[in-house]
Amino acid sequence: MTKHCTTTTDGKYHISARIIHWTMAVCFAFMWICGYSMANLVQDETLLREILLNLHIWIGVTLLFLLVARVITWVMHRPPPLPEAISKWDAVPAYWTHALLYVLPAIVVTLGWANVNLGGDEVTWFGLNMPKVFPTVENWPGTNGEELSESLHMWAAYTILALVVTHLLGVAKHRWIDKHDVLRRMTL
Repeated sequence: MTKHCTTTTDGKYHISARIIHWTMAVCFAFMWICGYSMANLVQDETLLREILLNLHIWIGVTLLFLLVARVITWVMHRPPPLPEAISKWDAVPAYWTHALLYVLPAIVVTLGWANVNLGGDEVTWFGLNMPKVFPTVENWPGTNGEELSESLHMWAAYTILALVVTHLLGVAKHRWIDKHDVLRRMTL
């Protein structure tokens, strides 16, 4: 059986990985702005809140699909190796940051899905009903599952935001201080 795994020779990620990366970056930016707005700026029980909530859910499901595509792309087209000039002290945190940027979005989407289902609603994706993954359970002994999943979803999303800021600071450090143009590896 032949293994269909490729690595680019120009030091760049495969074009599909680059497209998925930047699409997810735009989606995450929207999700943080939308989520923050819903939690802090928009009143409950308004049309604007309902629109933002639907968009938040739709983009969240889209991010799940993109994450699956990202993992498939990673398997099919391995990332190029880091430039040789990058030290182990930089390579190890880069590895773990990237690994967490695969794992944490899956956790955030799962917690968001749980929040919707536990509250008795179904997740929809642009009008298409998605499978109900979690049972409707408004009160567990001693806790409210919907409130707990909402809180965990929010804090996990903030954790991703902190990780993305760390990622961006690492890219800036490599580009302007260390003079390693790692950003070029992900540019379209």
